Amino acid sequence: LNALLASQLLPMVLGDDPAVKKGALVKPVNYILRDDGGKRFILVSVLTVVKSSEERASAEGANLALQQHERSPATSFGGAVVYTSPVKSVADGAPLSNVSTPAKHETERDEPGAVGSWVSMGSGSVVRSTAPPSAQGALHQPSIPHGRAYQMIQALNPYQNQWIIRGKVTQKQELRRYQNARGEGSVCSFVIADASGSIKVTGFGEAAETVNNVVQQGRTYAVSNGMLKPANPQYNRTDSMYEMTLTRMSMLRELDNDKDMKVKVKLSLVKFHDLAKVEAGRYCDVIGVVQDIGDVVSLTSRTTSEPLLKRTVTLVDDSKLAVPLTLWRGDTELFAHSNASEDAPRIGSILLCRGVRRGDFNGICLDGGRSTSYDLKPNIERARVLKQWYRDEVETGKVEVVAVGGFAGAGGSGGGSLESSTERSTLAAVIDTSKSALDSGKSSAVSVTRVRVTHIRSGENVKMWYPSCPGDKKKMHETGTGMWRCEACEHEYEAPVNRYILSLRVADATAEHFISVFDDFGRLLIGCSADEMAEMERDQPTKLAHMLSATESKLWLMRLRAKEDTYKDEKRIRYTAVDVRGVDYASESRLLLEEIKAIESSK
Repeated sequence: LNALLASQLLPMVLGDDPAVKKGALVKPVNYILRDDGGKRFILVSVLTVVKSSEERASAEGANLALQQHERSPATSFGGAVVYTSPVKSVADGAPLSNVSTPAKHETERDEPGAVGSWVSMGSGSVVRSTAPPSAQGALHQPSIPHGRAYQMIQALNPYQNQWIIRGKVTQKQELRRYQNARGEGSVCSFVIADASGSIKVTGFGEAAETVNNVVQQGRTYAVSNGMLKPANPQYNRTDSMYEMTLTRMSMLRELDNDKDMKVKVKLSLVKFHDLAKVEAGRYCDVIGVVQDIGDVVSLTSRTTSEPLLKRTVTLVDDSKLAVPLTLWRGDTELFAHSNASEDAPRIGSILLCRGVRRGDFNGICLDGGRSTSYDLKPNIERARVLKQWYRDEVETGKVEVVAVGGFAGAGGSGGGSLESSTERSTLAAVIDTSKSALDSGKSSAVSVTRVRVTHIRSGENVKMWYPSCPGDKKKMHETGTGMWRCEACEHEYEAPVNRYILSLRVADATAEHFISVFDDFGRLLIGCSADEMAEMERDQPTKLAHMLSATESKLWLMRLRAKEDTYKDEKRIRYTAVDVRGVDYASESRLLLEEIKAIESSK
């Protein structure tokens, strides 16, 4: 009989020291029988080596080894659990096509840990029912074969059928409604994880409604008979090769919440000083200490006109940097009761964020989304380290935390994300590489360069700041009643907060170019706030002219982001400073010496 092995089993055959060789005695534990034009073969996803070819001395010894194997724990491959009990059949003469028989408390039928019964709705969605059979009406409760095992998530593949997985929900998206050429629809998804890994599960239509009502993050569920397809890495950040869609044959069941259940979750934490290396628009995982909690602001979506809630939370980590995190919709309620009880999240709490988007609005920022999940009590070592650092260093005032893009002054004494970067380019090289990157299809390009400010655009027809909303920083306009109104959040204030929007010409020995600078870095470059500059323009214009003149010709280290936009129907490349600091001449000189040594050694 021929056997086709799943990809996760290839190291057993092709590795440096393969366990499966000619003459070895093996046992397919998880397999499916196939018939292709009269040729029968099995697809194997879990395989156990009973005796290697070296150890198998005779047929009699091999039979003895197989008997001994059925009475003792076996080695498992492919991420599936192989139990010590012998393999049994589901029904008379029907082989078990998933994993071998589990312990009694892990079977799907009448297990003590079951909170609700398996129920399938004929319309195609899945639901959990806790009502007695007499109260279920037209709902049909299918019979579950006794003795079937829970399949490990990493062992799932599209060639299997009649499988059931058990895991804990680690993420859940909000229900989203959409409209396309086929009409209106809804979608809701969640991520379920066990000790082997995690997988994304999605429901559409009625299934989405049911998932939204039934599934809760942190609870334990069993899922059966979903449709598997290759995972889309653009929207799926689990460690499974596949993702699951619920169909009319799928079933979902809530189990007792096992607090000791071990789950494996893919987590790639990025420190704040490394966020500059993450391309804008990409997703990442971060963990930090809550330093500030903003108020909830009401907005209206420009695309859908639906009302939105927004809250900005400032996080810090031991990079001594602070980064703003924007929460949307229902996630704003995470900190709604921060002053209500001792257990509520507050300043000084640890927040783990999975799948946040690295933004570039006014510098480096983080944006939560529908697929973002938050953990206010992460049980990982990194959380304990950050908690201790915050208590010992920040609360005692030993260190000063600065914005991820802001710095302590022109002397270079402040920390920042540029400190970890050793790459330097001339301005001419920045312009050339940015154009090439954008021509190749990239959405933006980022480079670090040393430049001097040679001119700041100013004058009667040039506004160096704009009146912004204190809540969402959007532009405001003055009403006829003397108040200032923000159209985005529909709030009115007595006075706006002025924020910089500067246009500078920067230059080095190779080129010059105009760049845009926003409020945080404008304060650093000018040396005062936009409110102070507005007062100076009105009351002391001569002093303002001297201040702008003094700003020119200083040497700065800048991280510039190049992005293509359209102005008056013409495409152009716009450069924005996303990180700025004064040059530390000692560290920059060391970098120059290293560059000289590298050039000399290459000769």
